[in-house]
Amino acid sequence: MNNKNNKSQTHHKDQTQEQNESEVNIDKVNSKKTTSNSELEDTALINTDEIAAKITAEKESLTLNKNNKDNKDNKDNKDNKDTKDTKDTKDNTQDDPKNQVIKDGAAVESQPKPTTRKSKKVPLIICGVIAAAIVIPAVCFGTYVNSYDKVYPNVYVGETNIGGQTAENAANTLNNIYTADKLQDKKIKLSCKEANSEIAIKNLSIHFDNTKTTSDAFSYGRSGNIFMRMYDYLIFSFGRHEVSPSMKYDEQALTGAINDIAKPYEVEPIGYTHKIDTNKLTLYKSVDGIKVNRELVTNQIESEILSFTFNPITLEPVVTSPPKLDFDEFYAYVTSDAKNASYEKVDGHVVVKPGKLKCEIDKESVNSAI
Repeated sequence: MNNKNNKSQTHHKDQTQEQNESEVNIDKVNSKKTTSNSELEDTALINTDEIAAKITAEKESLTLNKNNKDNKDNKDNKDNKDTKDTKDTKDNTQDDPKNQVIKDGAAVESQPKPTTRKSKKVPLIICGVIAAAIVIPAVCFGTYVNSYDKVYPNVYVGETNIGGQTAENAANTLNNIYTADKLQDKKIKLSCKEANSEIAIKNLSIHFDNTKTTSDAFSYGRSGNIFMRMYDYLIFSFGRHEVSPSMKYDEQALTGAINDIAKPYEVEPIGYTHKIDTNKLTLYKSVDGIKVNRELVTNQIESEILSFTFNPITLEPVVTSPPKLDFDEFYAYVTSDAKNASYEKVDGHVVVKPGKLKCEIDKESVNSAI
C-alpha cells in the first residue's frame, strides 16, 4: 500500500512538474508576444515621426520654391509695367497671396524689393540720344551755312564753275574769261532764204558786267530763312546750277542787222480793221503775215557771243498771226465820242464831218461779228 501511495505521489509530482513547465512555456510565449508587440509599437512610432518630418520638409521646400517663383514673377511684372507707381506696386505686392510665406504654420508677408525708375529712364535716355544726334549736327550745319562766305557749290557761269570761290576770286575768274578784247575780230554769219550777211561783234559795243554776274552767283541760293538756305546748300552740293553772264550791247545795232537781211522776205500781218459810216459799222477780219522771229534770233546771237562759239545762224520767215484783238478796248473806241470834227458846206448847208464818228451799237452784236 505504501508502494501504491508512493506511486500515486510520484504521478502527482510528475503532473505538477508538467503543469509548471507548461506555465513556464506559456509565460515564455507571452513574454515573446509582449516583446514583439513592444517592438512593433516602437517601430510604428519611429516610422510615424520620420514620415511627419519628411512631409514637413517637403512642405517647406515646396513653399520656398513657390515663394521664389512668385518673387521672380513679381520682379518680371515690375520690369514690364514701367508706368505703375512705386507705391501701387508695393501695395499690390503686399496684398498678393503669392507673396506670403508659410512659416511654422503662420502666414508671413514677404518684403518686396524697392521699385526703381531705371526702366522709365531708359526710353528718355534713348530719345535724348536720338534728339542730340539730330539737333547737334543740324545746328552745326546751320551755323556753317549761315557763315559761309563763298559762292555755293556747283554754281556755273557758262562752262566755268565758280562754286566755292569768294566773291573777289570769282570776279577775277570772270574778268579773265568774259572780256570784250576777245571779241574784236569775231563775226557771226546770218542767212535768210537766198540772202547772206554777217554781224561784226565789235559793232555791237559789247560790255560784260562781271560785277553783276558775281553778285548774282553769290546771291544764288541765299534767299529765305536759314532752313531754306540749308536746303539749297544741300541741293547745290549734288547738282549743277547755272547763272547767265551779264552782258550789255547796242540793241538797235543788232536789230538793224537782223532787219537788213530779213525785211525783204517778210509780210506784215494785219489785225482787225473797221470802217464807221453814217449808219453802219463795217469790220474786216485779220490777215496773217510772214515774219522772222526777232526774239528767237536775238537769243541765238547772244548765246553764241557768251559761249564764244560764233556759229552761223539761219533766219526762218514763218507765218505769223497779228496780235489778238482786245474786244473791250475796241468796243470802247467805236462807241466813244466823235473826234477831229470838221465843217463843210454842201449844197448851201453846213455839214459836220468828224474824223471819227461815234457809233451807237450794242456790245453783243459787235462781239458776234468778230
